[in-house]
Amino acid sequence: MVSENKARKSNNGRNKPVATKRTGGSLSKPAPTYPSLRSLLVAGGVGFLLVVGYRLEEPPKTAKKAQQSAPVRPLDRSSWPSWAKTGEVDWPVLDSTDDIHITADVRKRDAVKAAFAHSWKAYEQHGWGCDEFHPISKEGSNLTDAGGIGYAIIDSLDSLLLMGFDKEYERARDWIANDLSFDADANFNSFETTIRILGGLLAAYYLTSTHPTYSNDADLFLEKAVDLGDRLLPIFDSPSGIPYSLINLAERVDIPDKDNRNMASLAEAGTLQLEFKYLSHLTGDYTYWDKAEKVIAIIASQTPAEGINPIFIRPDTGQFMMSEIRLGSRGDSYYEYLLKQYLQTDRQESVYREMYDQSMRGIKQLMMARTPREGILHTLELVPERGRDNSPQWMTVMKQDHLVCFLGGSFLLGITEGGKKHTNWRKLDDTNALDYIAGTGIIDSCIETYRTATLVPDFLLA
Repeated sequence: MVSENKARKSNNGRNKPVATKRTGGSLSKPAPTYPSLRSLLVAGGVGFLLVVGYRLEEPPKTAKKAQQSAPVRPLDRSSWPSWAKTGEVDWPVLDSTDDIHITADVRKRDAVKAAFAHSWKAYEQHGWGCDEFHPISKEGSNLTDAGGIGYAIIDSLDSLLLMGFDKEYERARDWIANDLSFDADANFNSFETTIRILGGLLAAYYLTSTHPTYSNDADLFLEKAVDLGDRLLPIFDSPSGIPYSLINLAERVDIPDKDNRNMASLAEAGTLQLEFKYLSHLTGDYTYWDKAEKVIAIIASQTPAEGINPIFIRPDTGQFMMSEIRLGSRGDSYYEYLLKQYLQTDRQESVYREMYDQSMRGIKQLMMARTPREGILHTLELVPERGRDNSPQWMTVMKQDHLVCFLGGSFLLGITEGGKKHTNWRKLDDTNALDYIAGTGIIDSCIETYRTATLVPDFLLA
């Protein structure tokens, strides 16, 4: 089931992102070490922990008063972007990241579990085995006519395990063992299939591998992940190595996205790396790692000094197309994965931290502003247009996609590195201080979108 460790190809002097090099048949640096589940959850964003039922423990009142009376290191905002020169800053009441303590909010936790149980019961009764569930019509449907490939079930495995829904998990596991097949003769989105299905299987492997009851299930999930990973590999067989957007899982044939003039998006190309690298780590087969990392090398070779890229790239040439620069749809998760790739290998590949820092600098300088009346912090989009002399120019659009809400957590994660980095909050340097203002500001603006009597809007227009 698991492939033998393959010799890696020479990088031919490549100085862009690379994985580990082999010397004499062995890794020239220690194999990546993967953090604990708690670290993974924190790396995913403290906001996740808070939502599912955790809260930050308040320090003793006497300590809080003492810390508030001690001023944060004076910051010179004169060289900062205009959006950062105004507004109140609610600095954390602690000296270092070590002072953060997270305890269970039992009432919130139980409410979330009850909501999940209600939804899952409806899916089991009316849509079992289907990729999607429609709660109003109480019907299930699949992404294609070729049948379901486990979108709903696989994507929920980690939640079932974390929340302790043992019977529900066992039924889902049995469906995967007995009914799931990826031999589906239809076209599937490569990006969605990777992050939801491949990622879901790998998460289930991770959680069950050390589970006191379900450790024997881990091999099942890894076997299915290898099967799917092999079926997905042809997406990288473009002339440039930039992945195609679609894949026929049965035929193992890559398919360009004709709806977007055969182009791939930045998010599609740059959001496959965590899953494929972890698959290589588990199997010893570095084919997955090499193909996914080559994509980042191609992107990095064209990234401007500002660290931000257009949303469309051509698989045939590997070149970016003149298109919008945005942090929402088709761009978002590329920026999110840069820092997480650095953390995934226990901070051994500094190039990803450097790419993340470069991108965040550009975002803070060019893609953030405040609303004129309330002063709410938000991001911008850059839209290309031709000037009078036909030269390319960028027009600023005061628009924030709801998908940008990940960015607040990313800024804060960059300061703490998931608890791996000691942070003295009373002596933040300018970069970390600015990241804190940006991160908390984006989180606050996203919270404001929920203060509505109707559904949360997809976009914010300032």
